[in-house]
Amino acid sequence: MLKDILLKLFGRFFPKEEAISPYRINYKSYYNAGFRAVFFDIDNTLVPYDAKANDEAKELFKELREMGFKTCLISNNCKKRTATFAKDVDSSFTYKSKKPSPDAYIRAARHLDVKVNEVMFFGDQLFTDIWGANNAGMYSILVERIGEDVLTQIKLKRYLEKPVLKAYEYVKNN
Repeated sequence: MLKDILLKLFGRFFPKEEAISPYRINYKSYYNAGFRAVFFDIDNTLVPYDAKANDEAKELFKELREMGFKTCLISNNCKKRTATFAKDVDSSFTYKSKKPSPDAYIRAARHLDVKVNEVMFFGDQLFTDIWGANNAGMYSILVERIGEDVLTQIKLKRYLEKPVLKAYEYVKNN
């Protein structure tokens, strides 16, 4: 009963899966399961807030391409930030994406010629990243954030996410 209520209230924010990091994933198993694209948030998902693409990120994107995946960065950030990071990892991107709106996610999938159900999305925030991916019909994976939250609005969102995360844990374990 409680599980059903929590799902009805908060289910749209729940990820399909959780992971410690996008760098600790067996992507080959997802490719074998039919996924053909991997989309990512940037800040606090791949690197700390406003950090440049590091060697780990560059290597991840290289490996994904070699496996046959298409990649895209879906960011609410400005064009300069997003385009620079995308160039460094050799990925397509959308900027000022207005997450959690599904529009940028869906446009990116169309641009890469993949179906939304063939896309896995990694993000660190429920109310933007995960909700947006879910709205678009993608397989959402919540990762632990990298680094500290710098912006006040992000700190506020994290505070508001706490009860939703508790609800998610309850539903997952019952």
